[in-house]
Amino acid sequence: MKFTTTEDLEAPVDAVFRAVADFSVYQRMGERNGVRIERTDRLPQPAAGSSWAADFRYRGKERSAVAELEAFDPPNGLTMRVRSAGIGGVIQADLTELAASRTRIRIDMELEPQSITAKLLVQSLRLARGRAEERYRTRIHRFLREVEARLQRA
Repeated sequence: MKFTTTEDLEAPVDAVFRAVADFSVYQRMGERNGVRIERTDRLPQPAAGSSWAADFRYRGKERSAVAELEAFDPPNGLTMRVRSAGIGGVIQADLTELAASRTRIRIDMELEPQSITAKLLVQSLRLARGRAEERYRTRIHRFLREVEARLQRA
């Protein structure tokens, strides 16, 4: 199942990429929501091959996930593969410069079920596709507006 959203931001493409690729922000966001995130690679800066491990509670059970940066192409985009028990996914962010201070970002997330339980979860999302897509778009929109506001203050 694939989710896609596109947003335009009033900021230069380089600044938007740096903000989107600031993984410490995601770590802090996760920690505020009870997710323990730890970087597992030894690279000095995020690059293809960078990886993180996360532990969190979902639907009453402790879960874990691993994320690996597959592609890192400043300022054009990045691709991250995420794996958890029974389900995997790919998150891809593509940035396009529209003008010197205007950037379009497209974020795709594709879920790949790998177990019967995960297939049932994805099927339930398909049945409620409209609501799931709206939640996805809303969360991405809010995050990108925060990025835009942060960049305009700087």
